[in-house]
This record gives sequence, C-alpha cells and structure tokens, in this order.
Amino acid sequence: MVSYHVYVPLLLRLANDVEENPGPINIYDIVDHSFTVRADFNQGNISMFGINAGKQCVAMSIYAIVYNEIKFVNIWDTPLMNMLLVNANNLYSIISQHIQKDFLLLTDVPEILSINNDTFNLEYSDSFSGALWMEYNNEPYVTLEHAFHELFDA
Repeated sequence: MVSYHVYVPLLLRLANDVEENPGPINIYDIVDHSFTVRADFNQGNISMFGINAGKQCVAMSIYAIVYNEIKFVNIWDTPLMNMLLVNANNLYSIISQHIQKDFLLLTDVPEILSINNDTFNLEYSDSFSGALWMEYNNEPYVTLEHAFHELFDA
C-alpha cells in the first residue's frame, strides 16, 4: 500500500504530461559512419553468446569504459571490438554466476577489475534517469546536460 501512494503523484504528473511526438529519428542522420567502428557481431548474437545473449549490457559497458584507459577509444578497430565483446561476455558470465542473477545492476560489478594485468578501482555514484531528447528536468528524470553537469562539475 505504501508504494502505491509513493507512485500516485508521479503517475498523475506523467498522465498530464502531453507532448507532441516528433516521429522517429533516423540514426543515419546523426551517426557519421566514416568515424564509426563496429564489431562483426553484437551482444544479442545467440550463436556467439548463447544464453547470455542480450543480457550483458552492464558488463559490456563497464569493460569498454575501462578498456579505454588501456587503449584510447579513437583507435579501436573491428578485431579489438570483437575481443572486447567476447571478454566482456566472460566477465558477465563470472559475475552473473557468482550473484545468481541474469541481469546485472551497476552495483553488482566488483569495485576492482583486472584487465590485461592492469588493475582498475571503480567508483560508482547514483544513477540518473531521463531521455536523450528531454529539454527540461521532470523529477525524477533529468536532461542529459543536467546529468553531465552533476557528474563532471562535482
């Protein structure tokens, strides 16, 4: 009953939040493919990752962010991206088996991570929720700009 009362004001606010839908955005209008590198497969590839496919978002993201400290992202290529996906899937497997959960939270990832004989200490902060095209904060959701200011101006 308590959680019902907590969410009623938020639901009412969302129900009264009427916006015009601008329609779909074509990703090809935003992404310059001459500056884009991709792997030969993606995390949802069932033949590559089996039962893990599509569940490794947190592990893949953390692994890529940390690997940028080893090799700058601007010089990554397809073979490296392939290796990152495989290694991040292995990280996901270890963590998910240890905690007995299919989907990881950021807080499920250990604070110390070792990659290529380099040890990294990870420090987590509160998460932000929002949408890329939001123009104004609408608590509890924030704009991307607000989230970046909170992260980097602190």
